Amino acid sequence: MEPLTWTTDTTGRNLTTVDGVQVWRWQDASGRWGVTVNRDGSGPHVGYTGAGPDPDWDRLARWVARCVREAP
Repeated sequence: MEPLTWTTDTTGRNLTTVDGVQVWRWQDASGRWGVTVNRDGSGPHVGYTGAGPDPDWDRLARWVARCVREAP
């Protein structure tokens, strides 16, 4: 699978698009991180969070996007 292209928007969020689903990733100073999708622009958010070493961002983005696409 080809690597995803991540860009930074004007608010500083790191974004990518997976099969039409926009996913953003975040990480804070305490070592927590996550990937999040806002399905229709108004909420709720769908995502995955964790802590520790940097995750495989592309894998998480693809997984969260798939969850959103397959949601009823």
